[in-house]
Amino acid sequence: MKTRNQLSNTIQNVSLVVCDLVIEQLYTKKVNGYDLDRFIDLVTSGQCITFDTNTAKFQFNTLVRNWINTNFNNLYINIFPPIGYDKNGNQTTNKSKWA
Repeated sequence: MKTRNQLSNTIQNVSLVVCDLVIEQLYTKKVNGYDLDRFIDLVTSGQCITFDTNTAKFQFNTLVRNWINTNFNNLYINIFPPIGYDKNGNQTTNKSKWA
């Protein structure tokens, strides 16, 4: 149980710092999924969090993304806006053009 709580606290702490970085960036440019991964990597390395495998790193990044999506949904939607299709079958984030 202690390990689960430690992991949960680590995910929350990393997620909050990543959210701060994303919010700072949103004032000057659009933030996308690549930027989010870069921020997660920056924060984990800054907090000396290491992973034994790329799979473990990917899973941790997914947990951080899920935490942000659950707790800061508006911020997550800003990074990953919903995508629909227009009448010509093209992808668009502009809901008014969705078919």
